[in-house]
Amino acid sequence: MLNSDPALHPIQSQFTAVYDTLSDSAKRVLLEDHLIPLVDSLPSTSKYNLLSAARSLQAQYTQVIPLPLAAKKLDIDALLEELRLDSYRKQSISRREEIAEEIVDSIIDWLSDIWQMVYEVGVEFEKGHECLVYCCQVLQQIEVVGSGCKCGFMRFYVSVAIKSRSGATVKEFSYSSVDLIEDAFLWIWRDMLLKILAAGRKSDMEAIPRMLRDIQSATKQWETA
Repeated sequence: MLNSDPALHPIQSQFTAVYDTLSDSAKRVLLEDHLIPLVDSLPSTSKYNLLSAARSLQAQYTQVIPLPLAAKKLDIDALLEELRLDSYRKQSISRREEIAEEIVDSIIDWLSDIWQMVYEVGVEFEKGHECLVYCCQVLQQIEVVGSGCKCGFMRFYVSVAIKSRSGATVKEFSYSSVDLIEDAFLWIWRDMLLKILAAGRKSDMEAIPRMLRDIQSATKQWETA
């Protein structure tokens, strides 16, 4: 393995520093116009190692599970608005608990996909993190909208099953209150952070302190997790 000490590889460290500042489109131009043409000039071993690495990434990323956060937000925002409007209805005709359950079910159904991507496939950590932060925000919005209710709102049985890509159940949670679902989010976050540490990629490792701050801000159970 090559020594990664920046002092021993000044051009590599300078290149990395510049590369990290480039936009996605600029990175694409650099790759296509400047880096790819250099491949054939590499020693044979390096060329085939590079091709092997590219194929490995190709195989890994074909397993990526779509996590359409924007579409999920649209669906849940519509339900949250319905929940807000329901707060003006008489209790006898209120659908508050039914709407809340629909929102919670939408979040729960998403959790296996998030875990599979960040742990089983081991990619798109930022996207998975963003999705989990949003899940926390949704729970808080449900609670705020329902804060005026005195009818057991937010307190109904919730079951969460995290499933692998093969369909096997890897973890189960049962709660008597919606806000306790954060515990399942924290479990997924824990697995994701362990995966990042195991992979050891610098850019992912450097994101961990920020992610931990986000988690602390987003959840209520930080001190007891």
